[in-house]
Amino acid sequence: MQNTTNYLLKKPELTDYVNVEDLNENADIIDAELKRQDDELVAHKADDVSHITSTERTNWNGKQGALPVENRRKITFGTADPSGGVDGDIYFQYE
Repeated sequence: MQNTTNYLLKKPELTDYVNVEDLNENADIIDAELKRQDDELVAHKADDVSHITSTERTNWNGKQGALPVENRRKITFGTADPSGGVDGDIYFQYE
């Protein structure tokens, strides 16, 4: 009898007698792993630190537009020396 690589499920060969206990053990291993992954996915989706709600995203995306024009700042980058812009703008220069 061989076993699968990842979960070591039993794989009866054509010359083996099939043992129902082996099949039940395979089913238990698969069931436990599916439940573990399902629980992990539910916990991940409920993680409001890693994920934001659509309402939070809308609020965040609307922040810049809600600022008066004189309070808006630009973030730019390039290889040349900075030019133009206004006080408070951010420029990243790289080589």
